[in-house]
Amino acid sequence: MNFSETESRAAHLASRYTKARPPERENLRPEIERIIRTLRTHHQPMPRALYRVEAQLDQDAFDDMFDNMPI
Repeated sequence: MNFSETESRAAHLASRYTKARPPERENLRPEIERIIRTLRTHHQPMPRALYRVEAQLDQDAFDDMFDNMPI
């Protein structure tokens, strides 16, 4: 996959993630993380929308970690 294909795939996934409900978001996580890794490995710029999705993935993981914690 060349850079323009990766970039357009990243934008598409970011859009899908933003519109998705939590269960579907979790299904998109591996592919989004793979694309982020690919872009970083090749020192390619990451679309701004993907930065926001990455931050949301981190926030969702953090929230999930504490959802089942007893009070």
